[in-house]
This record gives sequence, C-alpha cells and structure tokens, in this order.
Amino acid sequence: MRCRLIAFAAALVLAGCTAPPHGPSQSVAEIPQGFFNNLIDPDLGCVNESSYSFGSPNILHGNPAATLRATICVEYLAAQTNSPRWTSVPPLTQMQLPEARDALRRVVGIAPNAPPPLVVNTLLRLLHDLQVGNMMDARAVIAPPLFTMPPDQTLAVLTNLPPVPIAHVATQQAELEAMRLH
Repeated sequence: MRCRLIAFAAALVLAGCTAPPHGPSQSVAEIPQGFFNNLIDPDLGCVNESSYSFGSPNILHGNPAATLRATICVEYLAAQTNSPRWTSVPPLTQMQLPEARDALRRVVGIAPNAPPPLVVNTLLRLLHDLQVGNMMDARAVIAPPLFTMPPDQTLAVLTNLPPVPIAHVATQQAELEAMRLH
C-alpha cells in the first residue's frame, strides 16, 4: 500500500509539471513546505490526513489543532480539483471535495465567498498561534469579515467539531481514488 501511495505522489508531481492552459488560477491555495514530511506531496498528504481525521472523529474531539489541519487539507484539496493533476479523478469526487469545503466553512464559520488562499493562509496562522499558545493573536485572526462567528464560538467549534458527513465521504473517496490510480 505504501508503494502505491508513493507511486501516486510521483504521478501527481509529474502531472504538476504541466502548466495550466490559461496560466495559474487566482484561487490556488498552497500548503507550505514542512506541513507534512518534506518528501510527501501536498495533495497526497492532504488526502491522507483529511481522510484519516474525518474517518476517525475521536481524533478531532478536543483537538482544535487536528481539526484545523484537517480543515486546511479539505480547503486545499477543494481548490486543487480544477488542476490538471486531478483530471483522472472522477467528477463525483471532484464535486464532493468543494461540497465538503463548503460544509466545513458553514460549521466553522468561514465566509462562504472567501478566496481559498486567504482561508488556507489564515487557518495556517491560526494553527500556529494555537500551537504556541498565543490565544490573543488566535482570537484576532478569527475575526470578521473572514469569520462569521465570534472568536470564542469558532474556537469552541474547532475544539468540538460536530459531524460533517460530506467531509468524511469526500475525503474517503479521494483516498480510494489515490489508491486506485496507483
């Protein structure tokens, strides 16, 4: 199985070498180097982490950092579905990931029309602030207009995320596709 995932990552990397026909999209989110092991492709890392997290909700309960990481992954993956790297993924999976992103945005209180790069970057900053215990900056990051709920309510949701079935379904489907492709 590990060889299949490595082969999938290699295929994604090679597919990513082709330029999009109309230049880069303005809505492309990026995962920073080091978010996963430096040898893991961000697409594959996000598929694995989000599938594991939403498939095992106990991992997220009481763990806002894990919830943020899984949410960042879904946000990133939803923005990638229009990339040439995802052309061999069935349309249903390509539709489910944005649906999962939209559902997570509703639950977490992220503005529905927010650009994915802004959301990913803001969530990464929030994750960093939580990890270093900087609650004052964390609360400042999760403010309007990007966030629709008061900061303490957002933090409470991140700490005790309710079930988001489409996130589970979409990420499981993406993982199955990753295994199928390689």
